[in-house]
Amino acid sequence: MCQRKLRLISSTTNKKTQNSLMGLFAKWDIELISSTQANGAAADGLVVCGEEATMDSVILPDQVQDATANASQGRQLPFLILVFGESDSIPSGLADELHRKYAAHPVEVVRFFLMPSGNRAIIGGEPEGHWVSCLRRLAAREGIISLVCARTEVDEIVWQLDKYLRLKQRFYLHMARRYESGLARLGIVAQALGMDERIGQGWLYQDGLGKRRMKEIERWLQNNMKAVLTQFRPQRVVVCGYYEQIDSLTAWLIEQEPRIQTCTYAVDLPENTNEEKDKTLICRSLPELLHDAELLVIVGADSALEELHLERLTQQMKRPTVIDALSLFPVDEAKLFGITYITYGQNTNDRNENYTGRK
Repeated sequence: MCQRKLRLISSTTNKKTQNSLMGLFAKWDIELISSTQANGAAADGLVVCGEEATMDSVILPDQVQDATANASQGRQLPFLILVFGESDSIPSGLADELHRKYAAHPVEVVRFFLMPSGNRAIIGGEPEGHWVSCLRRLAAREGIISLVCARTEVDEIVWQLDKYLRLKQRFYLHMARRYESGLARLGIVAQALGMDERIGQGWLYQDGLGKRRMKEIERWLQNNMKAVLTQFRPQRVVVCGYYEQIDSLTAWLIEQEPRIQTCTYAVDLPENTNEEKDKTLICRSLPELLHDAELLVIVGADSALEELHLERLTQQMKRPTVIDALSLFPVDEAKLFGITYITYGQNTNDRNENYTGRK
């Protein structure tokens, strides 16, 4: 079962989504082709994903239509419709609707969700289904632990997971506001909570803030950026994070201060990216962007940013001021290097004193 390389057709026309899927499936030895590339060629299935994931977007190829008349022969493997993604891009119940719609066809509909960690998967479908078993084996081969359940249960798991993470994030921000008075250090309290085995240290992981849990964080970032702008007028600002996250932030920043040169370090774009869009430089060279920058805003990070030594910031930035929504660096260490470092739960009195630092 699954001894040969699988070939799946992608239903999405979004190049970014397509490239992301191709990179993921290549690890599983699955060939992903666009619908335009298919040109009537035989394929094992169709991947339904992205914002275009609707009932109307699913069109069975001719090979499946032709096989319907010969289904009684029992030699034809079912055509796979793989509904892949999170709740923000996949309508709840879509997989079950597709299952009912194509019940008379040699089709197997599978709902698939890969956890952000990349090592856990939820597979929705019939336990005895050919493609459910095949996908489980492929996942196991890559060291991915999978759970098989009903298609609708995958939708519920994804929805409840997002709801729980939203609650966790609100709790963390609530603590941060409480400790802005200097009552206690947020990092110490949060770390101590994680020592309780019922909570665990993993609760601190911010997962790049998540692309759908940005509203409260955006408000926090905007409030702190406004505070910085009232203290001084930075000429060059660098915003780091996932492209979809930072796009709206840079637009907001330009609206507040049109004369600011905004640069974005998008951690999910290819390494050789270097372009300009709507007065914003988009680049994947962190040292190049930080040169002469006066404000660094962190929404998401990759290894290059996580491993950056604070001394490098003081050497590269003209006026090192950092607003960090991920709390990547120790507050005390940043202070020692003369960096105005703004993160959750920081004593606002200390923060205001730092604005009068190095220029």
